[in-house]
Amino acid sequence: DIDLSVAGNWTPIDIYGGRYDGGGHRITGLTVNTNQAQGGLFGQIKGNATVCNVDLVSPIITVNNTAGGNTYAGALAGRLNNVLTGEEKMNLIGNLPDGLSEVVRQAIINDLLAAMGSTTARIVACKVEDPVITVTGMNPIVGTITGQAGDKSAAGDSMSQIWDTYSTGGSISVNSGNPAANSGGYAGGFVGLNNGYITRSFATTSPI
Repeated sequence: DIDLSVAGNWTPIDIYGGRYDGGGHRITGLTVNTNQAQGGLFGQIKGNATVCNVDLVSPIITVNNTAGGNTYAGALAGRLNNVLTGEEKMNLIGNLPDGLSEVVRQAIINDLLAAMGSTTARIVACKVEDPVITVTGMNPIVGTITGQAGDKSAAGDSMSQIWDTYSTGGSISVNSGNPAANSGGYAGGFVGLNNGYITRSFATTSPI
């Protein structure tokens, strides 16, 4: 088991594209307080990534979006396999090391973009207990597991699958005192906006 309270304010893992297996262990003490557009244990789970067997206990997720654009929040991830924006692609490419030849650099860029293209990311056998999620920002897309699952655009499909996963208890608060900011938003006890597949999963979170 892991107690993240010793880490203080957790910085969400921005773009995660691997396989994370929590082994059924409990993660307690997760506190996220961010001014970015997305928040959760992971900011985005992308590509053919899989996050499985994670047990989040009493996570506190606070997203006060001052970055602009949509606002995404979930205990496990702000977004599950969204289509990357042009800015996100540039940020991904900008993290390449210096000194690469142009041929090698272009090959890596092509591989990265292909890996983030028409893919399926998964959340499997995870549970979230008593989350407290508080969101302030325009167009909120919020759920206890993830804000948005899957995406479709002219740039291609980014699919998602969630199965054998659930959340219990807790609460979600979205733009308290400023309901006008919720225009164009989506909020749900499990997932805010779903464009993927959800199987054998449920939520008992209190009404929003």
